[in-house]
Amino acid sequence: MFCIALVLLLQCLFGSCGYTFKGETLSVGGQEFVQVDLFDSLHLHNSTYQGVKLGKGVRSLGPGVVFSGDFRDVIISSEWVDRIRGHLEEVNDFTISASVKQNPNNVGTLLAFSRGLISALEIQSSGRKNELRVISNSIVEAFPFRLADGSWHRLAISFSASQVEILVDCRVVYRRVLRFDPASMIHNSQNISVWIGQKAPSNFLYQGVMQDLRLTFGPYGYLSQCPQVDTQCPTCSEYNALKMSFASLQSQIEMLTARLSVAEARLTNVEQCECKKSCKVNATSVVGDGSKWLQDCQECSCKKGEILCQHIQCPAINCTKPVTAPGECCPTCLETCYFRGRTYDHGEIESGINIPMPECTDCECIHGSMKCNKHDPDKICPPLSCPLSEQIVVPEKCCKVCPGTDYCATHKNQCHPNATCVNLQTTFTCQCNEGYSGDGLKSCQDLDECLLKRSHCARDSVCVNLDGSYDCKCIDGFRKLNKFQCEDADECADGSHKCHKQATCTNTRGSYVCTCNSQYEGNGFQCSPVCNRTCENGGFCIAPNVCSCRSGWTGDLCQMDVDECSSSSSSLPTGNQNINNNNNGNNQTMSGDSAEGAVCPKFAICVNKPGWHLCQCKEGYQLVLNQNGDAHCQDVNECEEDNVCSDGLTCINVEGTYECRCEEGNPQCSAGCIENDTVHQLGSKWMSEDCHVCTCVSPGTTSCVSDTSEFCSQHCSLKSGISSSTTTGGGHQCCSNCNNLNATLRYESHTKLKSCRHQVYSEIEYQSGDVWYSNCQTCECLNGETDCWSIDCPPANCHNAYLQPGDCCYRCPGEERNQDKCTHSHRNGTFSECHLLEETIQSGTRVTLPQNNCISCKCQDGELCCSYDYDCVHKSETAFLTPSSNLRVTTTTTKTTTTGDSTTVSSITLGGSGNSSSRRL
Repeated sequence: MFCIALVLLLQCLFGSCGYTFKGETLSVGGQEFVQVDLFDSLHLHNSTYQGVKLGKGVRSLGPGVVFSGDFRDVIISSEWVDRIRGHLEEVNDFTISASVKQNPNNVGTLLAFSRGLISALEIQSSGRKNELRVISNSIVEAFPFRLADGSWHRLAISFSASQVEILVDCRVVYRRVLRFDPASMIHNSQNISVWIGQKAPSNFLYQGVMQDLRLTFGPYGYLSQCPQVDTQCPTCSEYNALKMSFASLQSQIEMLTARLSVAEARLTNVEQCECKKSCKVNATSVVGDGSKWLQDCQECSCKKGEILCQHIQCPAINCTKPVTAPGECCPTCLETCYFRGRTYDHGEIESGINIPMPECTDCECIHGSMKCNKHDPDKICPPLSCPLSEQIVVPEKCCKVCPGTDYCATHKNQCHPNATCVNLQTTFTCQCNEGYSGDGLKSCQDLDECLLKRSHCARDSVCVNLDGSYDCKCIDGFRKLNKFQCEDADECADGSHKCHKQATCTNTRGSYVCTCNSQYEGNGFQCSPVCNRTCENGGFCIAPNVCSCRSGWTGDLCQMDVDECSSSSSSLPTGNQNINNNNNGNNQTMSGDSAEGAVCPKFAICVNKPGWHLCQCKEGYQLVLNQNGDAHCQDVNECEEDNVCSDGLTCINVEGTYECRCEEGNPQCSAGCIENDTVHQLGSKWMSEDCHVCTCVSPGTTSCVSDTSEFCSQHCSLKSGISSSTTTGGGHQCCSNCNNLNATLRYESHTKLKSCRHQVYSEIEYQSGDVWYSNCQTCECLNGETDCWSIDCPPANCHNAYLQPGDCCYRCPGEERNQDKCTHSHRNGTFSECHLLEETIQSGTRVTLPQNNCISCKCQDGELCCSYDYDCVHKSETAFLTPSSNLRVTTTTTKTTTTGDSTTVSSITLGGSGNSSSRRL
């Protein structure tokens, strides 16, 4: 690639710059890219767009495109969008390049792939914050760089998977790994639009000139704009391709190694010489290796000189009395006998007492012949209790019987368990019970009435076979009417339905339908309240158009920050506060030495933040942590330092500061303050050369601080645009807002400052200088232009912080647990009970929201207050884990002497983020 860049540089010397256009194909030093000129899609030579016109560009061979005005609708056609998406399916590397000349202080979008206000990929430049932004959904990647300075710049932003490389004027200014893959975000977004010079209609309008806005597909696409740039490092896509190739080669090597091992083993077996050894059976018999023979009903074999024997496996036989013949090893069955319609095995005996025979005879089967012996009935038959005249001769039986004999008493065990014994005159019989079929003696099998269709089950039921019977089971949605019939079950009436409390149950035949009520959405089994406007900043919708806000936020949509530092925030806690130290897990305690109702301890200043606040030691105090973990603000004795006061002045330490007083008898001591040969009067303020605000507090005593915000705001009003020079000394170069605002005022020709509209709710209007919060961003209106940046989140001082869907900041488990947040709604006239989801809740009662088990609400004298249980949320699958910050301690340098020495103002962030019961010092 270095050679390619060298060739391109040589070609540029001869005026060709190394590339020629062939339709959409760009040839760069012999390497081809696919390139799309987005301005070609607009057909500006024969089309008109409001707020867009052709003008002079930085490259004289083509015109520039001038963007201006307060309304614009510049969007490329769907055919061009399909072409772009098609190219992204083939390659994962692409570059956005253009020559830009952006008006100073403008906050505008150069290019956006978006659907409504949700961007899959957006390139934005902020002249207000002097930074470039790469945006995807709510993720904002900011790159500090001032592009909006009114000068021409060549900008190229190359994406390779999740890596981005930014070049300005052919110089690499940033290389970073993003939290998203731009190509995948564009490819996976449906119904996406491509906007030029804006994010959406009337949103983040770019003001200035652009030329050669192009998309280049393939690695090193910035070479089309800057062919001389070195390309030694591979892109992410190239690296992934190399890694896949290496993995494939490694897999092939492993396969070849395994096959080689198998081949070597087989070769080893072939090379081994195996000697055959014979076996000696007895003193006179020797057999060779591999021979087999029979010996004593055993099968023997010779294997490498060793005799191995095992018993012969005899075949299976099917007779009751097998016979082993002399000289044989296995038993065999002799011939059977067929006698009186029955087959008998050899040795089987049948007595004439039990079988129908003309005489009392015993017969035995002997090798195919029946041998019978006759017996005397008087000797073998049992005696009878009835007279001889009543005795009954049973046909084909040897013994007589008496009338009424209970044969079942002695023979019922011969019947099958599922059969019943029935007495006859001269014998008994066995009959299978109802529901069974068989001979009653050896077999009584269950009858499947369902399969044989002998059941009496009616419709809406299913026949279920049972042992000896069957059951008619009602299908779902029906209930038993009688043994065979079912009727429809009205689940809505009997309360057995599973519809949500905010759904209507409608009975149908055999089932029911659940429909969420008005202002609720869901499948009927789960219904959630609908808020027509999204609850902001981690708030959640608990009832139709009612948001419950996280602590630190308020308003109908939780869009307004609660200023915990204002005197009206009387609900904020005082006293000791616990903090978590991520380093060792021990708790540290902040002792609150403050007045009743104060937000911060004594000698600390409350600093309000979006959704939270911190406490910072005042100037002249420093944070001190005692051995027991107590933290407080302690006075700094500046006089212990060397050369605090000038010669001839004595340092006197006072609470929070110090004084430099003239020594007695020194007439040369000045009553004012001297700095750089300039005398400043008592009480005057000025900006020092190193951008510190200095005050002459007493004769010879100068106090300087690094915080210039108050000084700049007093002498350069953002709303009025008035820049004052009434102070002693210059120093406005230290107030960047003055320079930017003056440039803006010159550009607007001192016209009236314009207002801004909310990005989503256009009916909301903001005046210039107003600040608001939306979509996890802090937004500011500056003369009709809106600038937004990521909200300032508190540190999450734990190792398992997570992000809840809809929230803006990572939180620690356990935050805000049992910290109820009132919705400031749902009050009734008596202030004794609350209403939630059309249910009445008594004061003091806590309930769990049915749509989210991790949220509970408590009724407090007519006001509904809700709280999160982040331990519950942490256990859910929707939680996202992230590494957390350690305990954050910051120091602010404060210059406090005439000699330029410095002290420090310390601040430490305490407690969980977003918790109104936390304190940050």
